[in-house]
Amino acid sequence: MKFYDITLPLSKDGPAWPGDIAFSRTETKTSAIKSKLVMSSHFGTHIDAPKHFLFKGPGVDQLDPNALVGIYKIFTIKNKKEITVAEIKKFDIQKGNRVLFKTANSA
Repeated sequence: MKFYDITLPLSKDGPAWPGDIAFSRTETKTSAIKSKLVMSSHFGTHIDAPKHFLFKGPGVDQLDPNALVGIYKIFTIKNKKEITVAEIKKFDIQKGNRVLFKTANSA
């Protein structure tokens, strides 16, 4: 099986949720290897756990990483500002599918 890393690099130019904490990286005075990162949990490439939407169920720390590896269905989101329920309902998503949404941020 071929694997694809879709992780976007962390950068101050990356999109942040409006009003949320912006990304920053500060190197320490003693070493460029050591640095301080500040960012929101919704910054950059990330996973939203069921708890994020349902307020019940597992958080990210309780997800089985093996469940994230496999064949995915990729759907292009046309709305440039948000992913809406109305748009998602148009997709053929079945229980157990792994799904990725390609948004304007994907560019």
